Amino acid sequence: MTWLCAIVVTTLALASPSAEDFERGKTAFGRAEYARAIGILRPLLYPEIRLDSEGDVVQAHRMLGVAHLFENQPDDARREFRRLLELRPEYRFDPLTDPARVVEFFNGVLKEEEAEITALASARKRRDQELAERVQREADERCAARVRTITVAKNSYPPNFIPFGWGQFQNGQRGKAWAFLGHGGRPGRESRSARSR
Repeated sequence: MTWLCAIVVTTLALASPSAEDFERGKTAFGRAEYARAIGILRPLLYPEIRLDSEGDVVQAHRMLGVAHLFENQPDDARREFRRLLELRPEYRFDPLTDPARVVEFFNGVLKEEEAEITALASARKRRDQELAERVQREADERCAARVRTITVAKNSYPPNFIPFGWGQFQNGQRGKAWAFLGHGGRPGRESRSARSR
């Protein structure tokens, strides 16, 4: 039990810095401290992604794109919005709730990358469909493995009333059938008592 607690504590200790940094980055972004948000969020994505879920990665790219835009770094903002569109080709900013500057800039990136985004969207759709088909196929295979085939032999009912093991012969129980016939074994064999004489 002690080793299990140690593993859980170690796992939480390893996982929590990224989650804490992500929350700190979100807080800085929410306060419009864009330079600080960039400093916190960028190491969570580059050189390797340190976030646990795809949703967090999408949100981090979104915040970085907006932060770079408001820090007058349009090339970095464009790069982040492209990464965002690679992950979610259908993503759009809301003109009612998001700043007009962000919506216009993002729509410009969207227009520049329209052909590539359409290809990404169709590739993602294919990938999702293939994944769904694979999951269904694996589920079908698991179900097929669990199904038991039971073979039922249909024998004629009246021979069961014939004495001396006929029913056992019909059921494939030859040993019982010969026992009923009194031979104690298969035909052609002598019984032990006959051999001992």
